[in-house]
Amino acid sequence: MVLVDSVSNSILRLEQIGLDFNDLTDIIITHFHPDHVCGLPILLMDMWLMGRQRPLNIYGLHYTLDRVEGLMNYFNWADWPNFFPVEFHRLPAKEMTSVFDCADFQIKSSPVCHMIPTIGLRFEFKKSGRSMAYSCDTEPCNEVVHLSEGANVLIHEATGESFGHSSARQAGEIAAKARLMNFI
Repeated sequence: MVLVDSVSNSILRLEQIGLDFNDLTDIIITHFHPDHVCGLPILLMDMWLMGRQRPLNIYGLHYTLDRVEGLMNYFNWADWPNFFPVEFHRLPAKEMTSVFDCADFQIKSSPVCHMIPTIGLRFEFKKSGRSMAYSCDTEPCNEVVHLSEGANVLIHEATGESFGHSSARQAGEIAAKARLMNFI
């Protein structure tokens, strides 16, 4: 089970949709803004307090993971006894980087145009042959078009036309360039 970003209380959110946090194997952090990473310290602490022993992989750009590790160091997490293994996987900032590949699906990342280094994601589901793209926070950019080409669904942020973000109109233009019929 892969979680993209960690906001609020992720364990509670997982429970609300009927998922067990113990099944979580991987987390992808798209960028280091509070609305995408603020729940990570409490998620890690709660899993530790509830006895997690399984390793956890965390993926993100160098920029992002350096800050995540710095944040956790403020909490002295290296001194917490019997902390479960956490492995950080630093992704290069290049298009269509393979993030994760398993029997059921593959995830790829590409840098997008936000205020700080950020990645968008593409999920390819092997059994169905379907795919989904997620823009994350971004201005319109060709990297999102490339992530979305041939995808069945595009989830594109539409906070408004401003620095680092897109409007609904711009999200629609990206979907049209990628020749998509379904986008959110």
